[in-house]
Amino acid sequence: MPVIDRHSGEIRQEQMFVAVLGASGYTFAEATWSQQLPDWLGSHTRCFAFLGGVPEIVVPDNLRSAVSKSSNRTLL
Repeated sequence: MPVIDRHSGEIRQEQMFVAVLGASGYTFAEATWSQQLPDWLGSHTRCFAFLGGVPEIVVPDNLRSAVSKSSNRTLL
C-alpha cells in the first residue's frame, strides 16, 4: 500500500505484518516499512505486548527474514 509523506510528497510502500491466534480469533496487524529482520522482530514484540503474552508455539510463514534454513521436520 502506498504511503505519502505529507511534507515531502515522497511515496513509500508499506508492508503489512499480520499475526493470528487461530482458535481465539485474535488478529494483530500493523504497517511496517520493510520485511527486514528488525521490522519483523519489532512487529512480533508489539504483537505479544498487545496480546499480553506469548503463545506456546509460534509458526512463521516462509518470510526470508524468518527462515534461515529449510526443514522437512514436523513439529508435534
